[in-house]
Amino acid sequence: MIQKTWETQKAIKEVMVFLQSHGVSTTYAVKIFKQYGASSICTVTNNPYQLATDIYGIGFITADKIVRNIGVPSNSEYRYKAGIIHVLSDGAEDGHCYLPHIELVQKLVQLLKIDDYNPNEESAELIIRNMGLEDELIRESGADKSLLCYKPTYFHTEQNLADLIYSEKILVVRLTQLFRQPQESAIIRSAHQINQGEFPILEPITYISKSDSLWHGGGYQPEHGVQAICDLITDFIPSLGFNPATDVQLLCPMTCGLVGVRNLNNVL
Repeated sequence: MIQKTWETQKAIKEVMVFLQSHGVSTTYAVKIFKQYGASSICTVTNNPYQLATDIYGIGFITADKIVRNIGVPSNSEYRYKAGIIHVLSDGAEDGHCYLPHIELVQKLVQLLKIDDYNPNEESAELIIRNMGLEDELIRESGADKSLLCYKPTYFHTEQNLADLIYSEKILVVRLTQLFRQPQESAIIRSAHQINQGEFPILEPITYISKSDSLWHGGGYQPEHGVQAICDLITDFIPSLGFNPATDVQLLCPMTCGLVGVRNLNNVL
């Protein structure tokens, strides 16, 4: 018993000294040891980005800092793969099950760029293709023939849900009629376009708008949506005589992400 306890404490000390010598905080070092035990040093040395997958609270950014302290090359294949998964996960936070191949490459290159290293798109595309061949990534053609990239978990979840819906073994409710809106409303028109797989026609926000109920602030990124919502609530709606604190209700389809409830509550 005494010898076993001594060996355990010795292993803990070795792991802690190794991790802290590479800039890992005590909090993260404890989490790493709890996850990997005596194999912590081996795991961190061989593929430090595994931390981002296995340990809650250690994402890509934190793992990347640890990696640079350990001395792993900035063009490491592990770094590219971990970055790809991070970008797709980040997209999921904003409600996207997938990202177009071009967008994934662009965001990955931006993510991996540091002071002493500028990644190139050719390397990113090669690793994305190889991950697809090894089933570490799912790629398929979209309706417009563009290449779409999924994390396997998101792809299979989406497929399983679709199979469940089409199996007719569960109750499925489809939205075919919108209530509390006049038939000529832009919301009605756009809802039918979305149901038919078409991109809705959205009118820019102006003081002389034709639509009575559906406007678009411009831009297609989450941050553009946040800015448009802020402009509507702080400037546009008050200019029409409404009190944004008592006359406005903001509905969000998700909790996390830039356009999620948490961030919008903080912003507003």
